[in-house]
Amino acid sequence: NTKIVIDTFNITVNAVDDAPFVSNPIADITADEDATIAAISLANVFGDIDNDDATITKAIISANDESLLSMNISEDMLNVILQDNQSGELEIVIEASSNTKTVTDTFNITVNAVNDPPIVSNSIADQTIDMNSNNIEIDLSEIFVDIDGDELILTVDNNTNTDLVTSQIENFKLTLQFIQNQYGEAVITIKANDGTESITTSFNVIVNNTTGINYINEYQLETYPNPTSSYLNITSPEKIKEIVVMNTNGVLQQVLNVNNTEKNYQIDLRNLPTGIYFVTIILEDSRITKKVIKQ
Repeated sequence: NTKIVIDTFNITVNAVDDAPFVSNPIADITADEDATIAAISLANVFGDIDNDDATITKAIISANDESLLSMNISEDMLNVILQDNQSGELEIVIEASSNTKTVTDTFNITVNAVNDPPIVSNSIADQTIDMNSNNIEIDLSEIFVDIDGDELILTVDNNTNTDLVTSQIENFKLTLQFIQNQYGEAVITIKANDGTESITTSFNVIVNNTTGINYINEYQLETYPNPTSSYLNITSPEKIKEIVVMNTNGVLQQVLNVNNTEKNYQIDLRNLPTGIYFVTIILEDSRITKKVIKQ
């Protein structure tokens, strides 16, 4: 009756170490084959309410499919390196550990297939024969390779001298048929196409004049300096009619009509990109092609 009594007791809350948690999940990644994937920061992916986030350790615990990609963690960055010419999908699991407690985050990497162009695996040897020789058959089956395994279609992309030699391809065999009583030089360019992408390679055909009349061989005609970064000098024992410059794809770069006025001539290559070019010097009764390197 207005009197009170007090009872006192204590509540003790024991500390419990909470497991780390995923605070910012890693987004799925989609990239094209052979692309470079930027390193992924793991610094803010996981949190720990009881411990310093900086003490959380991370590890890759999913299967590391090295046929598609390789991964490693360095200084809180996840590095993903795609293997060349590979495509597919892989699930990645990253585990965070803090004070024996763990949590995982899962994301997917999808690598889209990209068509790779064919490549030239072996060059075609230059061909030197005498006038009025029989046909030559050249096996092209080992010249080109397509890393994707696409079927390749081979065609003659260019022939700089059809008055000297004709060319056709059937079943990966290139047949060169020589025109009777003709001599000189030609550059033949072969193209491989996988249906989308293509590549070319070229080679020289030299037909020697066996009559001994009006024949100028390549050693009697000089081109210098070679390589050159600017001008190319031509010294010929005969007057020059015309000079034709083509790149290795058989694309015409220059045509110079000299009109039999000079035995010595200088051509300006300064505006051409660096690379290999075929310079054909046409004389009165012959033509000679020189391979020139533009620096």
